Amino acid sequence: MLKFFCTVLFTAFALVTSAQTTQSALDSMLQQDAFAQMFDSLGKQPPKSSIDISVGFGNRLFSLNNKSLTADQANVNKLIVTPSVAYFHKSGLGFSVTGFLGQDGDKLALFQTGLTPSYDYSSKKISAGIAYTRYLLNNSLTVAPSPFQNDIYAYISANKGAIQPGLSIGYASGKFTEYTDSLRIRPAPLPPIRIKDTTKYKLSDWSVTASAKHDFMFYGLLNKNDGLIITPMVMLVGGTQKYKITNSIMAVTRRLQGGVIRLRNSSTSVDQTNFALQSAAFSLDLDYGIGKFYFRPQVYLDYYLQATTTSKLTATFSCVAGVSF
Repeated sequence: MLKFFCTVLFTAFALVTSAQTTQSALDSMLQQDAFAQMFDSLGKQPPKSSIDISVGFGNRLFSLNNKSLTADQANVNKLIVTPSVAYFHKSGLGFSVTGFLGQDGDKLALFQTGLTPSYDYSSKKISAGIAYTRYLLNNSLTVAPSPFQNDIYAYISANKGAIQPGLSIGYASGKFTEYTDSLRIRPAPLPPIRIKDTTKYKLSDWSVTASAKHDFMFYGLLNKNDGLIITPMVMLVGGTQKYKITNSIMAVTRRLQGGVIRLRNSSTSVDQTNFALQSAAFSLDLDYGIGKFYFRPQVYLDYYLQATTTSKLTATFSCVAGVSF
C-alpha cells in the first residue's frame, strides 16, 4: 500500500509541468462565458445562483460527504440509487435533498432521505466549506438503513501548487432500537412466557483526514464547450468511535393460582476507542462537463491499519450524472 501511494505522488509530480501549462491557458479561456459555465458544472465556485438536478448510483450509504465514514460500512455490495435536487446561491450557501433507494427484498424502497444545508467558499488559493446532513430513516424495511441520523463535515484545501494539501473533519451520530417479542410455550399446565427484548444502540464517530491531491484539467476534448478534471488524492485518516448499548428484557407470565408475574433485567455497556491513526486511503475523482451537463464517477479505497477480523480493504464507488442551470 505504501509503494502504491508513493507511485501516485511520483506520477503527480511528473505531470506538474504539463498541468501548470494547461492551467495558464485555461485561465484566459475562462474569460469566455462558455468555459466559465462548463467549469461551474464541475464544482467550482459559481458566479451566479444555480439549481442542480442529478441522479447517481453506487454502494455508498453512510454519508454524502465523509468518505472515511462510508468505509465503516459492513456491506459494500448493495447498489444504492441517489436522486438529488439542490440549490446553490452565489454567496456560497446551498441546500440539497437526496434520496437513497435500494433493493429491499423483491422491491425498490427508499432507505433514507438526506437534507443538507451547506456553505462553500472558493478563491484562487483555497477552498473551504461545511455541511450538515440530517438523515430521515425508513425503519419499516427488512434491511436496516444507516445507523447515523446526523452528519457534520468541514474541509479546507489548497487550490494552488504541485501538491495541494487539505484537511477535513467529520462527526456523525445516531441511535436505533432493535425489538423482539416472542412467546415461549411450556409443558402443561405451566402457562406460556412472553419475552420482550429491547436493545438500544447509541453511537458516534469522529474522524480527521489529512490529504494531498492535484487537479489535472483538460478542455476542448470533444468540442470547445467541454472539459475534464481528474483528481487523484491520498489520505491518512484518524478517528475515534463510541458505542453505547442498553439491553432490557422483560418476561411476563401468569401464576397457576392467578395473577401476573413480571421479571425485568437490564444492562448497559459502553465501548470507546482512543483517537488513533486508523487507515490509509486513495480516491480518484473524474469530473466531466459539457455545457450544463456533468458526469462524475468516483472510486474510494480504504486500507484499515488497525487489527481486525474482517477485510482490511474497503472499496466504495459512486457515479453521478446531472444538469446545472
